[in-house]
Amino acid sequence: MKRVIKIVLSIIDIYLPGICFLIMFIVFITSIFFRYVLNDPIMWSEEVSTMCYIYIALLMAPYVYENDKFVSFAMVYDKLNEKGQTILRLVGNTIVLLTFILLIRPTYIFLTTFKTVTLVLRQPWVLMFWPFSVMVILMLCRSFYKIYQDAELILKQKSSALCKNTEETKL
Repeated sequence: MKRVIKIVLSIIDIYLPGICFLIMFIVFITSIFFRYVLNDPIMWSEEVSTMCYIYIALLMAPYVYENDKFVSFAMVYDKLNEKGQTILRLVGNTIVLLTFILLIRPTYIFLTTFKTVTLVLRQPWVLMFWPFSVMVILMLCRSFYKIYQDAELILKQKSSALCKNTEETKL
């Protein structure tokens, strides 16, 4: 089961954004060729490029979050001991979890009620923003898992401290 989850997450996190980047690049080069060589700009290129860019950003965000590859200012975090870092991570991941819990309802409302279409391709805007719902779900799962890992680490630290104190008392 874990292997299947890893494969599905790899497809969503890495391969799908990679394919979108390739499509965006090809559309961009094609657009330049049509506009400057053939003097006949293609109208749909901007919409396709924008859609691919949105897909890349929204589908890669959970991967970046899980692997701690985002930009951060760790000046305070680095000065803390292991327990302080764990508590700070726990607080940060809890804030992320709560934020994405709050996003569930508005995302659902947007995806079910927004009926307008794009100007050139005449595709529903929901098609452009469906990866946002995927990002919300993946961020919820990953932040919950990170909270679980840090809580487990804190409990291990407490139990090892208790064992150490009882050993010192016996001596």
